[in-house]
Parts: sequence; C-alpha cells; structure tokens
Amino acid sequence: MTDIRTFCRVCEPACGLVATITSGELTAVRPDRDHPVSRGWACNKGIATLDVHRDPDRLSRPLRRHRDAIGFDPVSWDDAMAGIAERMRAIKARHGDWATAVYIGNPTAFNALVSVGTTPFLHGLGTRQIYTAGTQDCSNKFAASEYVFGSSTLHPVPDFDHTDYLLILGSNPGVSHMSFISIAEPSCASTSTLRQSDCISLTRTLNDSGMPESGMFSPLTIAS
Repeated sequence: MTDIRTFCRVCEPACGLVATITSGELTAVRPDRDHPVSRGWACNKGIATLDVHRDPDRLSRPLRRHRDAIGFDPVSWDDAMAGIAERMRAIKARHGDWATAVYIGNPTAFNALVSVGTTPFLHGLGTRQIYTAGTQDCSNKFAASEYVFGSSTLHPVPDFDHTDYLLILGSNPGVSHMSFISIAEPSCASTSTLRQSDCISLTRTLNDSGMPESGMFSPLTIAS
C-alpha cells in the first residue's frame, strides 16, 4: 500500500489530496492534512474522486457504436484514433472548420499536461466553437471581467477579511467550493472570516433524507 500526494482538479483552489494505491489500484482518497494551503480540507467534489474512478459507466477504453446504433464494441486506441481522424477530415472538407465543436471539462482545464497537448490540436482544427464547464455556469463572470477590466481572465477575489455581512445565494461552501472564490478552507477562521462574519447561505440542496441541507455556519446559515 502506497500513499501518493496529489490535488483535486475540479476547481481552482486545487485542494491537496492523498491517494492510496494498493496492488496498483486506487483504493482510497482523503484530504492531505500536511498540505501547506488546504491543510486537510477538501469538499465533496475531491473526495468523490474514488467513486468516479470506480463508476461502472466510466470509460476506460474506446468504444465504437454498432451499425444498428444499439450498443457499443470495444476497439483499440489506434483504431479509434484513425477512425475519428478520418471522419473529422471528411467533415471539415465538406462543411468547413466551424463544423467541429470542442468541449473541455474541469479536470482537463486543471491538468497541465492535457492543456499542453490540446492547444496544438485545437489550432489544427481551426474551429472557434470551443466550450467549457465555464460556458455553462461562469460566462457572466468572464463577460463582466472583459467589459470592466479588459480581459476575461481577470477576476477579483472578494475581500472576506473586511466583510461584516455576507449573503450567499444557491451555494453552501461547507459542502462544495464556490467558483472564482479560491478559498482553500472556507470554514477555518485562521484562513478566512466566513465563520466569523454574519454569513447567510441560502440553498435548496436536498440531503439523502430529502430535507434541505443545513449550512455550516450555524446559526446564521439558512437552508430553504
């Protein structure tokens, strides 16, 4: 059994994690208490890594759809890449570069090696139809930063250290990190003032019992 230090790739705080490897298999994931920034904190997104890894629907090899469009057959990586390249060349030749669209998920966005590999690939496609997880839930922030600061990549961090009252809508930082906040440990008074300030979180998330999920900043946190 071997413990390997790693980090969560779902959102920007990149909380430290420890992955346990047993006989070559991932068997456990836990927060890294020795991480200098997150110091043992990780929200559900990072801890769920093991469940995602073991999910029976997770793809671990290429699949090709049957000709009757019912079911899939496993194929080799070489065959899959060759078949995809052939079809993509035909689509570009017939409909142009913009006939191809790309979607990039969070784990890809926070993986340095994948980013290096995808950039020349995207340039080769020549398409401007590039979408990400941010396209779904953060486009407003990108647009606002573009208009206000002149760049969609500039995002001010809220000044929690000087906040007396904080109203959070549709989010519970005790359960899942908030996008663009970049706080490693939202409940720790030594790293933020969320617990010390009058923080009200309005959330409609339901727990396993079907009841509204309680917040982490009692008694001022409200679940509705």
